[in-house]
Amino acid sequence: MAAYDFPATAGKPTDGSFTYTAPTGELYEWNGYSWVTPGSPAGEDPNLRFVNITGDTMTGNLTLPGGGSDTEALQKQEIEALPVSTFNNDSGYITLGEVPAPDLTPYVEKAGDNMTGDLTLGTDKITLNTDGSATFGGSVVSSTGGSSAAVYPQGQFWAITDDSVATPSIAVRQETIPAGGGQTFGVYSDGTLNIGPNIQKNQAGDPINATIQLNSDGSAKMAGAKFAFETDGSMSTYAQSTSSFFSCLSVHSNIPTHDTKKFRVRADGAIEATNTTVQAIASERRLKENIVAIESVEAWETIKLTPYYAYNFIGSDSINYGPMADEVPAEMVVQPMEEDEAGVMVARSDDEGPIRSYDNGMLQARLYTALQTALTRIEALETEVQALKNISS
Repeated sequence: MAAYDFPATAGKPTDGSFTYTAPTGELYEWNGYSWVTPGSPAGEDPNLRFVNITGDTMTGNLTLPGGGSDTEALQKQEIEALPVSTFNNDSGYITLGEVPAPDLTPYVEKAGDNMTGDLTLGTDKITLNTDGSATFGGSVVSSTGGSSAAVYPQGQFWAITDDSVATPSIAVRQETIPAGGGQTFGVYSDGTLNIGPNIQKNQAGDPINATIQLNSDGSAKMAGAKFAFETDGSMSTYAQSTSSFFSCLSVHSNIPTHDTKKFRVRADGAIEATNTTVQAIASERRLKENIVAIESVEAWETIKLTPYYAYNFIGSDSINYGPMADEVPAEMVVQPMEEDEAGVMVARSDDEGPIRSYDNGMLQARLYTALQTALTRIEALETEVQALKNISS
């Protein structure tokens, strides 16, 4: 419908005698509700089809003329472009004006920049409370699993997961989650803390891809299981290399210059150091007791009868030197102990029997004493030889 400047209708008759001829020649009649063309259906409530105009205000429902031209019909895209409007394709009705205020009863109240009241999102999935607490994922763990978490006003964080030690109670995940994992930080229900690029745990609770693992019993593993601290205070390292000269353990210092290598243990078991002297922390006689001299005859016999060899261990090319544990005196044999799967200390062994070593300190003590005995005998012989020379001369 084109926009026309219709005359005022206040107090005018509504029997069709009050008319208006548009600039285009069309005749309109006033029926008390709106301007209509002669011959409009009798008895139809005009409020259902047309609008009332009072000054600049239009009230009532507006029906779009069917099949109208661009100049006669109000287009859908024009209606949808209005700031506040709704368009119903089925009924053809357009609603203009203020949208009714929503019911805010289930939500929080807003005063300035503050929101007051408890806020619940979803089906009790996220709850933010006025006392500063919050719950996530619900507050009850179902019998089939599920999870929940809560933040308390005191600053505590509480998370509940199922009984599986393979599921982290707290996790930080990568933006792109690889198949089967993806978390870079995880606290598990068994009390372990794992850190790694893509940490996972199997159903037995063993970590997979964890570079750092801190356990609830105080033990720890780093670089996978290659560096381990045990609850008894022991420490172990493991390095995999194809070279015998690979440094399994390296110690550096700033003396005499920055980052000077001082000590290292090679993959073949060799120990290298800038100072190969092992110095006792204290050796004052007054700090010792049960002081007994090494028996010289026993020392002499040990050194004389114990063979010394050059050899390499099976599977290694490194040359070593020393006696065989099978051939040293019985009191010099040492039986190394190790912990079995049950945590019991047992003798180190293989399928053929115990694996023993020897007390190198005792061997060195007898070697030193035997050398002293040899020097004494040599000096005595030199004295006798000199005496014989003097007689002969």
